Amino acid sequence: MSIKQKTLLLMFFLVSGCAGLKPLSHSFSHALNADPNIPQRARKASVRVVGVDSQQWVKSFCSGVIIGPHTILTAAHCIDGDGLQLRILFGHGIAVTVNDSRANIRYADIAAPEDTVLTAVSQKRHPELDLAVIVVAEKLESNVTLHSTDINLSENHAIGFSGFGLFNQQLGQYRQGVANVVYLEGAYIWIDSGVDAICLGDSGGGIYKKGQLIGLIVSGSASCKRADRFVLLEPERAWILAQ
Repeated sequence: MSIKQKTLLLMFFLVSGCAGLKPLSHSFSHALNADPNIPQRARKASVRVVGVDSQQWVKSFCSGVIIGPHTILTAAHCIDGDGLQLRILFGHGIAVTVNDSRANIRYADIAAPEDTVLTAVSQKRHPELDLAVIVVAEKLESNVTLHSTDINLSENHAIGFSGFGLFNQQLGQYRQGVANVVYLEGAYIWIDSGVDAICLGDSGGGIYKKGQLIGLIVSGSASCKRADRFVLLEPERAWILAQ
């Protein structure tokens, strides 16, 4: 274990053991479309997972979901990238106008002044699926409930999703939407997000049913028009909790 890793672990245990430390939380000023499948606390349990190069350009942008005081789920491809600094932003987000998905974005433009940059203690990729667990040093107040029982999903089943992805040429603002199940493919489920359009930056965002987190967005179509995919979390519950 390197000196850097030991230092991060020490920070984690010090923060965890501080009984008087107030957990981090944030508030929102903008209204959201209500969806009975998405719990109200989902917006306070969402983060942005950003990969930044040495020149402070954003090279990857994803969403993430807080499921415990120190635990965040995101898509595994969101933590890839040699030479990139991984920054986990906790806050309500800031909208950046993007006219092209290949547009260059400065980190300073995507990070709101009131955001907290969380300290990643560890990052673990699932051995087979596009799923990752990030453990942070800071204690987080808000989290969503990881679904604890099997859930039956069938074609045209309505579900809710959340993320910070591109919508109406705006990237980085938290949003919610509704999608319908199309078909199952092993550990993954294909969905149609219709006009709500899961898009660039929504990977790692939550999929909800009856107020509980059931899945994680892992991919969408390049055109941001339907054909989106998420991974079911219940079969991976033991792996998630072991990290």
